[in-house]
Amino acid sequence: MNLPLSSGKLGTEVQSGRSIDLALVLVGRRSTLVGSVERKALTGNCEGATHFVHSASVGAFSMATGSAGKAAVVGELFSVGASAKSEASRKAVTTDGSLDACRKSDPDAPSPPAECRAPLRVELLPIEADAAAPASGTKKAEAAREAKAVENPCPAGFQFADGICTKTPSQAFLCNPKDRDECKAQCEKGNAESCYNFALGLKKDKAAVPFHKKACEGGVGDACGFLVGDDPQEAIRFAKMGCDLGSGFSCSMMAIAYDNKNDAKGAFRANERACALGEALACKDASLALIEGAGTKKDIARGLELMARTCQGGPPDWRAAICVDLAEMLSSGDNGVPKDPARAIALAKKACEADGSVCSGALDIAVAQKSDADAFAMATRGCADATDIDMCLKLGDFYAKGVGTKADAARAKELWEKNCKDGNEDACARLGKKPAPTSSGDTAAPPPPAAGKKSGGKGPKKKK
Repeated sequence: MNLPLSSGKLGTEVQSGRSIDLALVLVGRRSTLVGSVERKALTGNCEGATHFVHSASVGAFSMATGSAGKAAVVGELFSVGASAKSEASRKAVTTDGSLDACRKSDPDAPSPPAECRAPLRVELLPIEADAAAPASGTKKAEAAREAKAVENPCPAGFQFADGICTKTPSQAFLCNPKDRDECKAQCEKGNAESCYNFALGLKKDKAAVPFHKKACEGGVGDACGFLVGDDPQEAIRFAKMGCDLGSGFSCSMMAIAYDNKNDAKGAFRANERACALGEALACKDASLALIEGAGTKKDIARGLELMARTCQGGPPDWRAAICVDLAEMLSSGDNGVPKDPARAIALAKKACEADGSVCSGALDIAVAQKSDADAFAMATRGCADATDIDMCLKLGDFYAKGVGTKADAARAKELWEKNCKDGNEDACARLGKKPAPTSSGDTAAPPPPAAGKKSGGKGPKKKK
């Protein structure tokens, strides 16, 4: 939304060739961890709803009419809104917030000043008809670092230039991310978002650096996060630039830079801010820091609450793995976490049902709690997912021993035979066989665990 105005005042104030000037002062952004919403999950009077609010940018704004051809500076527009003694050629239409209050905003503060919280822009995401299947294996690892291009927020036929939607932009405008030539051309003309979009399409990181740098210096926060390299001080400098611009991605990269310097306090602060900006993995790291007392005062209750929110509302690609992390803590009672076996099993079951690649960690919890029926169900789900051949081995063991199901030696042998053909030495040993030789004559080695697969409730690794 370009004009934060709801009154009918505007129509009467823009007659006779007068212009509209709008000043926006952005100081912060709030995001939800919820990255997708299914229609069936909606409650209340939501008939006809098509989108939900994912984030909101806040600050202050002032809008006034002025003489056509006469530009206004930000300070002048706010003075028009604050004073009845403004120049005759300019008349305030609406103002919300104080420029002076916004100038006192502290990037490290948990919330903006009281007079600098006006909603300026909201990000809407579509409500999904059906749940998207979670990614697994390498796709899940890639999703952790996935960056989204800056899309044109304007209606069809309009271009986004200098903060407004216009049909005939006289200056550089935001490119269509799919049009590589347009992105490069608009970047060269000075549009920072177009530089970022162009950089995302370059296959080599080194080639993208100058475009990310231009975008970062032009105010695209996510671009700054891509400038984080091997130099610790430079990494923190660029990441902080992006973090201060409201990029959760850059804040999370700053946390990693601090972590690489063994600065637990700095890492916690950065993760906490990234979490507030919607970065689920940063929320997980912040919750672990609170539970362990790493870089901050130990606060188990707050850490568990944050982990539970991340488990419930995090992105589909990581939600299940984070739920297994929480379940493992509640099962083991490590770091002083109060044990809650029933809740641990419930979380593990739900996570495994949602994403078969985390069933190994969930199964360990069920086994630890001696819940045979749940362990059998998790092994069945994990074996069907086919990302971890050990799950089929364990399912075969359960059939052989009658754990959580009626003993079935034939079914156990069938599962072991398949595992053995896939190169699982343990399965072959159960059959008294050796792994099948490969074309080179060597015995087949079991495939490595899929990237992003969680085992034993250890949870996802931080983005690198």
